[in-house]
Amino acid sequence: MQQAIEQELRHSQRVLLIGSDCLEIGLDSIEKAFESLQHRSSVVFTPANDGGYVLVGMRQACPALFTQIQWGCSSVLEQSVKRARQAGRKIALMPSLIDVDDYADIEQLRQPSILSTLDSSARAILKPL
Repeated sequence: MQQAIEQELRHSQRVLLIGSDCLEIGLDSIEKAFESLQHRSSVVFTPANDGGYVLVGMRQACPALFTQIQWGCSSVLEQSVKRARQAGRKIALMPSLIDVDDYADIEQLRQPSILSTLDSSARAILKPL
């Protein structure tokens, strides 16, 4: 992830990395994350329901953000935020979203209150599952 961010920041002022397992993330979420980087913060996270994150963005590389992290556990976001703050970065947290790790996450996305907020392509993905 760090290499991808560093490479893209050579050509852009802001960069977002977005996980591919989050059906809830849409254009509005992406725009708000970019807006946060433009006006308020140097690092932005969209938390995942499992303690990780589905989006990370920044204005300048922060290698510390990806070192000494216990990946795959329920405290990935907490560890990452701590590392970013230790590196002197101003953090923004977007609203938490669901990432799909197992069938229980799919069932959660099918709840009417969540399903109604998904775009048509995300609903189409859920339909046959």
